[in-house]
Amino acid sequence: MRTILIYENAGELEYSFNGNEDWHETDGISIDFLFKKGTLHRELIDKVINLSKNIDWIKIEGRDFFFDLKKLKATSEIFSDCLWLDGTIHLSYTFDKSMNDEEIVCFTSSKEEIEINMPKKIFLSHRGLDKPLVREYHKLLLELGYEPWLDEEDMAAGAKLHRGILQGMKDSCAAVFFVTPNYIDDGYLEIEIDQAVNQKVKKKNRFAIITLSLPDENGKRGVVPDLLQDFVWKQPSSHLVAFTEIIKALPLINGIKMWKD
Repeated sequence: MRTILIYENAGELEYSFNGNEDWHETDGISIDFLFKKGTLHRELIDKVINLSKNIDWIKIEGRDFFFDLKKLKATSEIFSDCLWLDGTIHLSYTFDKSMNDEEIVCFTSSKEEIEINMPKKIFLSHRGLDKPLVREYHKLLLELGYEPWLDEEDMAAGAKLHRGILQGMKDSCAAVFFVTPNYIDDGYLEIEIDQAVNQKVKKKNRFAIITLSLPDENGKRGVVPDLLQDFVWKQPSSHLVAFTEIIKALPLINGIKMWKD
C-alpha cells in the first residue's frame, strides 16, 4: 500500500510519501489526513474539505470525495510504476488513529479496486457510410453490459470532433476499427489510428487494438491501413464471427452473469 500523509504545519500544507513495502500483500493507495489528538469526528470531515480546496487532484461534491488518479500519480515518484493509476475514483473515508493518538481520516483503495474502476469503454472507429452497421454492434455491446463509444452517442453537442476523439480514446480500453471498402481516410481516421496507438503504448495490455476487415454486399473487403497492420487483424466470415473476435480480444474478463430478477 502506497501512502500519502497530508497535514497542516504552521498554516502550510505538508505531504509525506511512503512507497509500497514488499511485505505488504496488497498494493494500492491510502490518502491519509492527519489532525491533532482529540479532534471530534464531526469536525474532521469539514477540516478535510477545507484542506482539499488547495489540492488539485481532489474534487468534492457535498461530502463525497473524488480523486483524479492521473494527477495524483504525478505528485511523487513512488507512483512511477503504477500504470493502474488512471481515471477518477470516488472513495469513502474511515477514521483511524496514529501511534501518538492523533486523528486520521483515511481514503483507501486497493490496486484491484482501482483497476475495476478504470475506463472500460470500447471505441468504435468507422466511416460515416458504415454507421448503420456499426450501430448494430453498438446495440449488441450495450445489451451485453459493455460501454461502446460511438461519436453520435457519446459526444456532447457542439464538441470539437478532434477533442471528442481524444477523450473517447482516453476513456477506452479498446479501439475497434471496422475496415470496409468505405474505410478511406478523411483526415479523422488517421487521428483515430494515431490516438489508438498512443493509448496502446501508454496502457500496454490494458488497451487492445482490434481491426476487422469486413466485406461489402459484393464480397469486396476493406484494405487495412499500414499503421494497423502492425497489430493483429482479422477477416471474419460473418458479423457473428466478427463480434466474437471483438469479445475475445478485449482486455477484460467477462463477469458473472446474474439473474435479472
